[in-house]
Amino acid sequence: MSEHEAVKPSMEEVLLRLNAEYPVILVTGPRQCGKTTMLKGLMSQDGGRREYAILDDMMASYGPLRSRRPPLPTGSSFERQSHRRVAPEGRHRSCRVHGRQARRISRRQSDHAGVAHIAPIPADRPVRAGRGSRTSHVFSSVLTPPRLQPVDGHEPCSSTICRLPGRRGAIGMRLAEVEEFIESLFDTKSNDLFDSESGVTARGAEEIKRIGYCTNLTLDTVEEAIRNDVNLMVTHHDAWDSMFGLKEACRERLLEAGISHYFNHLPLDDCDFGTNNSLAEKLGLRIVEKSHLEDGFHCGRITEFGEAVTFEYLVGRLESILEEPVQAWKSRRGPIRRVGLVCGGGGSTPDVREAFEKGCDAYITGERTLYTIEYARFVGMDLIIGSHTFTEAFGVESLAKIIEQRFRDVEIVRLTEDHLEAQSR
Repeated sequence: MSEHEAVKPSMEEVLLRLNAEYPVILVTGPRQCGKTTMLKGLMSQDGGRREYAILDDMMASYGPLRSRRPPLPTGSSFERQSHRRVAPEGRHRSCRVHGRQARRISRRQSDHAGVAHIAPIPADRPVRAGRGSRTSHVFSSVLTPPRLQPVDGHEPCSSTICRLPGRRGAIGMRLAEVEEFIESLFDTKSNDLFDSESGVTARGAEEIKRIGYCTNLTLDTVEEAIRNDVNLMVTHHDAWDSMFGLKEACRERLLEAGISHYFNHLPLDDCDFGTNNSLAEKLGLRIVEKSHLEDGFHCGRITEFGEAVTFEYLVGRLESILEEPVQAWKSRRGPIRRVGLVCGGGGSTPDVREAFEKGCDAYITGERTLYTIEYARFVGMDLIIGSHTFTEAFGVESLAKIIEQRFRDVEIVRLTEDHLEAQSR
């Protein structure tokens, strides 16, 4: 079987599926590759209830076409789509060094030659066609397409990209759609710092089929994304400005490889499926309340076990989950029931103090200083320190899995990261 013969049934299936949602589908490709033959075959399968139009030269071709066949039904229309379109607004994000100031970048255009953009066209929009739109055909349903049902409470996406089948099938999602969906998951969008603490920092690929996730954006994780052939990196951390030049180097390499990047920092710490809640769930802890408010985001949790556990059990359980050694200091007698949890950078003494004042027997975080240890010993609270990277790894994993559930044709992969903090101890 030739490559063309293998691709044709898949394309027919894709067009029929898309036709249920979109009244107009634009198919582009080189001459003599079978577009017209395929569309005529699909028309015959539906009892002649579909129409096609040749866009080689609408001024010359549409008249004869209209004389041979009945006019297009009321409510159907078509519009030549430009291959060059304006990409959604992107953003650069600054780090938390001298405040979290966000700056926006201007809209830019990206070229997607050879891609047919499929989108619903309002029935009241006038039909427009121009010269030079060669080898393009419209496959149009006479019937009003049914409305798609919401998925997990979210409305269906308004646009799709159609390509010949690749590794993951024929349908890919647009970067803007993925970004829009992610932001719909958070109830902290009204926070003035939301945009500076999350968003797209590099717009490489616009069509997303494979997403790689990890905690940190570094040159090593970018190379790991390239090896895994991902279109979009999703991380918890951006490459902060305090790592002088790393942000720029990462962005340059991402764009060079055609990979987009999205990060979500404090909003992911705050949300119910994020960093703290995800680790608490794995430990078997019940959330009592949100805690450790920073810049309008709750970066910690006060949690409890259903039944008290020993210090040794909690240490061993955390090491098993993080897959790394932890540091631990036992400063009190008796079992542990209430636990303060701040994934990542919760090693300051005010953070420890808040957990103590809320009645915690133990405190878990991802960083520590000399004073963290001294203060925990002073107040008599057990202290357990994992790495910043891996105490926060499960939040971005949860986010990636939610994306995968929403966009069924998108594949997610975990990007390997080194346990740098654990190795340095």
